[in-house]
Amino acid sequence: MANGSEHDRSWHKPFVHHADESETYLARDDFTVFGPRLLRLQHYNMRQQPSKVKDLWRDRRNPLQWYTFWAVLWIGGASIVLAVLQLLVGVAQVYFAARPLPEDGES
Repeated sequence: MANGSEHDRSWHKPFVHHADESETYLARDDFTVFGPRLLRLQHYNMRQQPSKVKDLWRDRRNPLQWYTFWAVLWIGGASIVLAVLQLLVGVAQVYFAARPLPEDGES
């Protein structure tokens, strides 16, 4: 047999129709042997919460938590930028208010 020949690549074709994926599975019906164990594993995984910001960044199991994280990130970031701009404007106002006014002959 030559590497990459049609025969080498087609050995799995009879099994393709038997391995159809489903959107949902029932533990008792689809996994009769490992069903209870898979349910315990799923329950354990669903109870886990992200412990680091990096984990929260990627964790999309809870959409409400994920969108809240991003909303706080955007709104908080915008608030910090606006606060820094307000500080700069306040410093500029104090600087120009503290300068003495020019005399009539000076520009």
